[in-house]
Amino acid sequence: LGYRLVYDPLRAGYLRRLVGSLELAGSERVLDFGSGAGSEAIYLARALEHGGRLTCLDVSPTWLAEARRRLSGFGNVSFLLGEAPEVGLPAGSFDLVWAHYVLHDVDPAALPAVLEALARSLAPQGRFVAVEPAATRHGPSVDELRRLIQQAGLVEVADRAIRGFGGPARQLIFQRP
Repeated sequence: LGYRLVYDPLRAGYLRRLVGSLELAGSERVLDFGSGAGSEAIYLARALEHGGRLTCLDVSPTWLAEARRRLSGFGNVSFLLGEAPEVGLPAGSFDLVWAHYVLHDVDPAALPAVLEALARSLAPQGRFVAVEPAATRHGPSVDELRRLIQQAGLVEVADRAIRGFGGPARQLIFQRP
């Protein structure tokens, strides 16, 4: 309840700008990795109004149930529960993988396999966009994430310093060759 009444309204402008920066045409197939309660997914689903599809993936049944409830009015959204390597993401099935403030929370031992599964799920020329805090208190640094994403076979196309909701952040954009 606090998420919907306090946290989400405070972040609304930030999330609109961030999703707007993705410059979606509206017909893309997008994976929201670590979708949580669906705060960002609402803006993504709205941006995919021209035949696009959004898939929300999260490891928490509680958060995914909340996302499902919040996004029930959108016919272009589906939901997956589980870890990226185990849910069977089809190869080449997404034009964009979106990971907003989630990679630093993935178990460091599992992170390479997670990134490989996400990279495989991208279509040729598909984009992987990660937004992470510039200085994390736990998890890998932005430089380590960059290295791991490149190891997964993606090519970096941009690294932008942005003002995240909680402070300085980096928006890393990669592409599948």
